[in-house]
Amino acid sequence: MTSQKIVYQVRSFHLNIDEGDSAVHYRLLQDANDEENNMVDRAVMVDGGLGIIGKTAVQGFLKQICTSDQIRCQAPRKQRQMDAFVVTHWDKDHVAGLQSTFEEDLKAKFQRWLTKYLETNKDENSLKIQKLIDQHIPEDLYSSFVLYGNDGLPLTDLWCPYWKVSDSKTKPTPQAIPSPELDKWSSKNGSSFVRLKVSAFGASIFKEYPVRIPILRIPYAGRDLLGRDLWDGSLVMTPEMATSPRVVAAFLNKPALFCVAADFGTCDPDGEPDRLKMIWDDSNLHELKLVKTSSNATRSIIQDHSMTPQSINGPTTPNNQASVACMIIWPTYPYNHTRISHYFAGDVGAWENNMTKDIEERILRWATEPQDNMVRIPVFVEQMKLSHHGKKSQ
Repeated sequence: MTSQKIVYQVRSFHLNIDEGDSAVHYRLLQDANDEENNMVDRAVMVDGGLGIIGKTAVQGFLKQICTSDQIRCQAPRKQRQMDAFVVTHWDKDHVAGLQSTFEEDLKAKFQRWLTKYLETNKDENSLKIQKLIDQHIPEDLYSSFVLYGNDGLPLTDLWCPYWKVSDSKTKPTPQAIPSPELDKWSSKNGSSFVRLKVSAFGASIFKEYPVRIPILRIPYAGRDLLGRDLWDGSLVMTPEMATSPRVVAAFLNKPALFCVAADFGTCDPDGEPDRLKMIWDDSNLHELKLVKTSSNATRSIIQDHSMTPQSINGPTTPNNQASVACMIIWPTYPYNHTRISHYFAGDVGAWENNMTKDIEERILRWATEPQDNMVRIPVFVEQMKLSHHGKKSQ
């Protein structure tokens, strides 16, 4: 999209993390007169894979991107610093790699800082050090992957389907992840920051100093993400107003990482009952469409006659169904059509062969454009990351 000789581009990198998901999406500002002159406008990492493998892949990418000419940043910002991290859902193969990346980075920094600090403050204990960090984070304890304000507080956001399981609106309620690693993520009562637990040892005496360091903001979570651009957190429109991708595109002046589902909620809830009553006409796959019928839809997914319905429908979990789902939607001008360049949705999928509980089916029906009162035509999506790692129920 061009505005005042500035062109927006999107570059996405999908990391090979063996198990789970991880990707980085950059929104770039490009000089219309110089295609090689582009700068990062916003950067978001989505998920981080599982444990050591995920951490290794994330660290390797962030190290490589810092020496690459593909992504450039205006100083003092660095390519590895993100505006936000998206945890699509709280399964370990999506979040544990992120946690491990943050922990290794901050643990090394805290050890160096503590060693120097104790040279002149030998009698300090963990409570005093924690109080010092809570008052003002020392610059030496800044995460390498986070942006900070002049006040020393993190500016990088965390987007997730819920922070506490008790806050989730997904039914049945998602299960807490019994993982010692994820227990190191916490939020102090009344605080809007995620804090990471790390520890280090004093040099002269073998004494452990555990502390929690704020690393990410959590201004919104769950269904409050619907209708927002997760590159910058701005509300493009309320989910009730977002009746189709075409309507969203008409509001935009730059590409948006638009949230279409979170915590079992989707856009345009008022129009959803009517869409769920429609049936897919797949008699011609080149002209696929949703059509109104006199009765309720009898099948939710496009038929593949080489499979039985039982081979397609599969079980999933409330954690998966709570996943954050996004589409990168572009402004209508200058394309003169609805452009969706990317789609990802964590691990959403079918649930009990019930359309009202099938989040991806609901997203698919929303991503259509009404032709008249009887027909809706799907919007073309250029790149789609298969949900739940390409599981058959997706």
